[in-house]
Amino acid sequence: MKPYMVWVFIMLIVLLLVLVALISNALAIDERELVLPEPVYDALCEPVTPVAPETYRDGLNTPKSQQDVLNTAMEAIPDELVAEAALLAWGEYSGTDYAQRTAPIWCACNRADAWGLTLEEVMHSDAFHGLLTEREVPAEWYDLARETLACWELEKLGYIDVGRTLPSEYLYFSGNGVVNVYRTEYIGGVEYVPGDGI
Repeated sequence: MKPYMVWVFIMLIVLLLVLVALISNALAIDERELVLPEPVYDALCEPVTPVAPETYRDGLNTPKSQQDVLNTAMEAIPDELVAEAALLAWGEYSGTDYAQRTAPIWCACNRADAWGLTLEEVMHSDAFHGLLTEREVPAEWYDLARETLACWELEKLGYIDVGRTLPSEYLYFSGNGVVNVYRTEYIGGVEYVPGDGI
């Protein structure tokens, strides 16, 4: 027998053995019972027991309205965050147009969502020069800030039409002395001037 024929014969035997091993292993898997591991729960991942909706005076389980949920969310916003958002909005635009008043806060919310940061991390004087304002913030701006932040919280819970005055893709802005103009890019991008809501 020639030497190359011996190598061909050895290779065929090896391939045949591998094929037999694969087939027998596949048959053995079908005969075994699969055992799935038990789920592991920790303190952060406990099963949640469903809770029935609140029962109101009339005895019916009436779902809360969006306004009721908004009021609850407004109560939960920390006062320190409201004060900073009010200062930011007042410092960036002190006019009377509602959309222009709330848009700087929405811009901060957009950045927090887009960049995976908290609102506290996003709102600082290097990013929003309005936070350097030393004028006293009128009381109505605190209410405006609290409501805007609560609307953002509702949006994160899945509510729609929460009263946004700035679409979520607008992360940057500059002022022209009359209004703030928002952009999708730091330089260039699509521009947007908030008006009567979106």
